Parts: sequence; structure tokens; C-alpha cells
Amino acid sequence: MPTLSAVLAELLPLTHTLPLSLLLLNKEPFAPESKDEDLHSGVLQLPQGTVLLVTEGGIQEGKLVDRGVLNVRALQEVMAKIGVETEKRLSAQQEAQ
Repeated sequence: MPTLSAVLAELLPLTHTLPLSLLLLNKEPFAPESKDEDLHSGVLQLPQGTVLLVTEGGIQEGKLVDRGVLNVRALQEVMAKIGVETEKRLSAQQEAQ
């Protein structure tokens, strides 16, 4: 049986699966960051219209370091922004009917 990630990849033009783990949260930057006057992309820096599937199967007990906390905040901000945009779009559709 295909995974949800595989099905979405077949149906949608842009998808990205983010398998959360303590190691990923603590190691990789999720938001763009500046290093030595160079801008480096983050895991959440995706093209407009990309469907992001976040999986939490790899999460285990452990400690989030500073980067991990920043990454969780970045993920929360992305989810909040998507929620607000979706609500606006649905409201506009309802008003048009």
C-alpha cells in the first residue's frame, strides 16, 4: 500500500515530506539564516504552492537545544500562516456564493 507521501506526490505538482525527529529539529535550520554575510536556505523555505506533509513518527523523548526550539517556532509560524490564509480564502468563497 502506498504511503500518503507517495500518493500526494502523484496527485499534486509540489510536495515535500518533513519527517520530524529530534536530530533534525536540533541540527538543520528550518528558517533561512545568515552565516558570514551569506544567506542559507532553511528546510521550510519551499516554493509557493508546495504541500508540506509533516510526519512525527521519528519523534522520541529527548532535549531540544536552542536550534530545535527555534525550528519548532518556525514550524508553528508556518502552520499559523497557512491557517489564516485558508480561513481568508474560505470566507471569500462563501461571500462570493
